[in-house]
Amino acid sequence: MFSLLPEERRARTATYRDPRARMLLARIGRLTMGMGKAGVIGLAGGLMGLVLGYTLWGHPVDDLTSTLETTRAELLKTQGWLRDEIRSSDERHEQVSKQLERALAELARVRAQLAQTSAASTPSPPAGGSPRQPARASSGKFVRTTP
Repeated sequence: MFSLLPEERRARTATYRDPRARMLLARIGRLTMGMGKAGVIGLAGGLMGLVLGYTLWGHPVDDLTSTLETTRAELLKTQGWLRDEIRSSDERHEQVSKQLERALAELARVRAQLAQTSAASTPSPPAGGSPRQPARASSGKFVRTTP
């Protein structure tokens, strides 16, 4: 092996005897030890993350997939129900519209008949006055009129 010459050995030991040099070497040693510890802890944390990720792979996804499938089935059922309701509501609307048209046509026919009947049988006014009753009679009291 290679050994140091006595002069080199003396120079090296002199460096270690100097308090500033020893302090600097201690700092460097602590720094490299701290960096080494941080590296080891980081590596261990990364490996633990990989192990946990591998063991838990797919578990939450399965739960989400089943929930999504049940929600999709419920939505399809609700969609079918709503379409049936819209269809039946449209049918009811058409039926009510037809009934309304028939009722309006019947009303117009009855009004026309009433107008014909009242025009054909207009009574002639009495000889003594108008066929109208006095205004007081419309208040609900019966008034006797003499002709």
